[in-house]
Amino acid sequence: MQKKDIKILLVDDEPDIIEIVKFNLEQVGYQIFSASDGLEAIEMAKKEFPHLIILDVMMPNLNGIDTCERLRQDDRFQNTIIMFLTARGEDYSLERPTANVVASSQSMSPPSAVASPVSCPTRGMPRSCNSAASTADSATRASL
Repeated sequence: MQKKDIKILLVDDEPDIIEIVKFNLEQVGYQIFSASDGLEAIEMAKKEFPHLIILDVMMPNLNGIDTCERLRQDDRFQNTIIMFLTARGEDYSLERPTANVVASSQSMSPPSAVASPVSCPTRGMPRSCNSAASTADSATRASL
């Protein structure tokens, strides 16, 4: 799969964050879609079926944790890589009783996303996600 075929959904209620991350990922060649809250993200995901979803944690209407939980309940998104983009440093999966739903998700802060938006962590992801993420990450690093 080529970068131009990889779909990424960015979800954040801060337009500046969306703009910066979107710009960087588009420069590398990925298809980028965006949403400003969790409800909009679910609708966009059902329409575009992204390979990677980058979710803010704190958003209006439906926060990132609940959005992830709803997406994971849908069989179509069981192997979709979900990454949290948050300014908070805590591990949200430890604060919630739904840790098993989001346990395979990754998190990074906005400065990391801006500095290295194309790095795709794989620690803790399901085996089916690991190979896709490793392939995407290797291809990205080779092009930089």
